Amino acid sequence: MDLGARNGHYDVVRWLHLHRLSTGCTANAMAWAAWKGHARIVRYLHTHQLSSRPELDGGRAIELAAQANRLPMVQWLHGHGYDTTVESLEVAARRGFVELLAWLVNTFPDKCTVKVMYHAASRHDEGMVHMLHANTDPTYTTDVVRWARQRGHRLVAAYVESVLHLGKVDRGLSDDVDSILQDFDSI
Repeated sequence: MDLGARNGHYDVVRWLHLHRLSTGCTANAMAWAAWKGHARIVRYLHTHQLSSRPELDGGRAIELAAQANRLPMVQWLHGHGYDTTVESLEVAARRGFVELLAWLVNTFPDKCTVKVMYHAASRHDEGMVHMLHANTDPTYTTDVVRWARQRGHRLVAAYVESVLHLGKVDRGLSDDVDSILQDFDSI
């Protein structure tokens, strides 16, 4: 059933369900169908609770839909009780999905992190940087400048400073932000 959902074979998914052969249906079925944009299958899986229920999904369905820039799918999933992950916002920023990111930031403000701002800045996307600066914790802006500079990403730091007219941000970085970003050095 997972593969039928992933590949958009609605009739196969329905047939397997009707013949009680849905034992191979995992949370991946919902996530993969969302990723591929198979709305009819997503609705069917949700209606018949064949894949993961919203409370058990862990944000994977929205995360994969976000990876594919499928805003209507993300909105539908959210409207039916599915949550998202921080990674959904990060991937939208990293890939430059401005409309999707704006919706995610407005809908899930608690999921927006310094990493999201960094990804937007590293793309040199002025509109995205301004949108995030206006709609997130203002300390993220200076934290991302400090963090980028500490790791030698001078162009990103300079870009954020110039776009937002910050002047030079001091080099200090709070311990909590440093610990959040410690696994992020590979960028």
